[in-house]
Amino acid sequence: MARSKLPVFHIDRQFAVSLLGPIEDTLDELAARLHQYRERMPLSDADRGAIADAEAAVVNAAETVRELLASRRDAING
Repeated sequence: MARSKLPVFHIDRQFAVSLLGPIEDTLDELAARLHQYRERMPLSDADRGAIADAEAAVVNAAETVRELLASRRDAING
């Protein structure tokens, strides 16, 4: 969806720590699902490779979000 078409939320200021926590959880769930697929599903080598690449991308994204969360927590508690 184009950014200009997203609804504007009329709520109080939000904080990255609150918003990124559920994103981290979802990325961890996706990484676990991809790991299961890679380890347990009958796949061609090419498809297993694609699943492995997707898993690595999701794991990398989860690590990035964890680093962002740690940085924001340090800034808040600083």
